[in-house]
Amino acid sequence: MVFGDDFSGGEPWEVIRTKLGFGGAVGRDELFECLSACAYSTGLPFVIFIDALDESPNAARWKDKLPEFLAQLDCIPNFWSVFPHETRIATWLWMLAFRGSPSNIADLTVGRSKR
Repeated sequence: MVFGDDFSGGEPWEVIRTKLGFGGAVGRDELFECLSACAYSTGLPFVIFIDALDESPNAARWKDKLPEFLAQLDCIPNFWSVFPHETRIATWLWMLAFRGSPSNIADLTVGRSKR
């Protein structure tokens, strides 16, 4: 679980890296490969919950960062990102990230890798 107020600066993947206890020497691709391998070895997806994006120090930055972050995650097999319904702007962010409304209301707050 990562909270919106954890994202005070840096790239979203860097915040996740830190929260998971990886050192600064671990790059983005290496981190995502590790998480995907972890998921593959268990046969379950790796799920990261990101709650309260609207409570992050600079919530407006998600307008640009969320589509970028989701595009990075989209290439990772076995990885899901979840934005709980309590996040008031989750629907807006989802629609912004995918340039339209979701086809299924249940998918409003769950991003899944296509692989």
